[in-house]
Amino acid sequence: MEALTRAEVEVIALFFIAATFIGAVLTTIFALTHHIIEVFPFLYIVCIVLLVFFYQQTGLYFAIVTSCIYPALSTVYGLLYGGQPITSLSWFVVFLAVACATFFITKENRTGIQRFRTIFDHLPGGVFTFDPASGLIRDVNPAFALLLNYPEQALVDQPLSQVMSDPGLRDVFLHECRAPGNREVGVRFVSRDGIPRELRVAVAVLPDNRVVCSVR
Repeated sequence: MEALTRAEVEVIALFFIAATFIGAVLTTIFALTHHIIEVFPFLYIVCIVLLVFFYQQTGLYFAIVTSCIYPALSTVYGLLYGGQPITSLSWFVVFLAVACATFFITKENRTGIQRFRTIFDHLPGGVFTFDPASGLIRDVNPAFALLLNYPEQALVDQPLSQVMSDPGLRDVFLHECRAPGNREVGVRFVSRDGIPRELRVAVAVLPDNRVVCSVR
């Protein structure tokens, strides 16, 4: 199964956020009009966690707004149908606690990722990662992009054929990458202006099967 690109992950995340938000609002209205006050708020928690996890600071603001929707609906429909606004206010506190906890946990995690990214970007040698199942380049550092005369982001989520035009040599390289253990192989890259570059590449396979290549 091919790994999803960043754009595909964002689309899926937006779909689930929209689905849980709409589902939460609709079930809130249904439950309040039928005097059900205990089960339905949990959909808001799913929506809040997804918002903060994928969009951090901006997601936290939207999560706070989302947290206000349930008590607002509960208050309005409570006045119309004789509900219990106090219960909705207690859920509002729970929503805020979940949003803040998710934000700080995600922030700590992303701080570690940013430290790694800083090291990755400042390595003097060219480094890139790719998914051997799909053959897509997943990340490159500036040194590798400069080596082949590409803008850094121009190679992300592009096929290996973008920088390895010879299908026979590319298949040999992929075969070497699928073998267990770390190794160094010779690779013929092609720069943006069509100039071939014969380089040595140290190959390592990560636990998630992504391949890290250090160009020498």
